Amino acid sequence: MLKARYLTGSSLLLTNTRDIDEVWFYESKEECDEARRTRQLNEEINVHYDYVGHARVFLGCYSYHYMKLIEGDNLHLDEFDIFEEETKKQYIELLKKYTTWLPRDNKKWYHILTAVYIYKYGKYDLTDAQLTAIQRTHDKGITDSKYNFCIETLNELS
Repeated sequence: MLKARYLTGSSLLLTNTRDIDEVWFYESKEECDEARRTRQLNEEINVHYDYVGHARVFLGCYSYHYMKLIEGDNLHLDEFDIFEEETKKQYIELLKKYTTWLPRDNKKWYHILTAVYIYKYGKYDLTDAQLTAIQRTHDKGITDSKYNFCIETLNELS
């Protein structure tokens, strides 16, 4: 049974994006797996499937903080704490792994840059200048200076 639908992704952070991402949370892993198998493809919405109680470290896990409930039960995803010591360690390792193989023109760099800003400055509130850099990275890939900033900051944090 579908427990909740959340809006997530760049559309919550950035103003100039046509991306529509949703996460659909099911009661159990089995129901989630079944929904994945039988899903109807929707060209307008990029749906990610998950299940209740499965908050985890992934490239965009900072987005739990920004998710907006569309339908169903409030699962309190904003309580997932990327600053908790073990979560932070796992997340930084994952981010560093992505930096070793992700092409610089890939828009997924905006996830890395966003997470680095959040960790570097210790808060989820992003400045207008940071949001502008994230928007540019989302649209065109990462610049050399932002790439170097990410690598240096991740090395400092680990």
